[in-house]
Amino acid sequence: MPFSPVNPTATNGSASLSVGVTLTGSSGVFSTTGLSVTLPEAGTYLLMAEVRTTVQVSAGAQAYISLEFYNATDAAVVAGSFRFAAWAGAVNVAVVSTTPMQKIVTVSASKVIQLWAARNNGGTYLNSSVDAGTTEMSFVKLA
Repeated sequence: MPFSPVNPTATNGSASLSVGVTLTGSSGVFSTTGLSVTLPEAGTYLLMAEVRTTVQVSAGAQAYISLEFYNATDAAVVAGSFRFAAWAGAVNVAVVSTTPMQKIVTVSASKVIQLWAARNNGGTYLNSSVDAGTTEMSFVKLA
């Protein structure tokens, strides 16, 4: 099968996180970061994100941040979108990480897809955040 380049005029969109979000919830409890994109119509899309996170603890090494896409229209996690992000293997060391996310989804109508995050396993957090400026989401309609 010959190579078929992506259609440069395909439906697409993107959004950037303009204000950083400090994660404060209980371990493993996801919440919205405020970043979202709207898939405008039925079809198959490639969802993408580059997510910059920071985690630092003064007690409870092995803390980490996890990420997922969330379909806010249908109130459901996008299956298979879970990712590990920044991981603090030691105390009093700030770890900054940029995590790529990609997921192909098929939707039957317009949907709002959000980026959700959770902090996990930490004892005393000095920082657990999704950082503005370099965190963004985007999509391209494939079919």
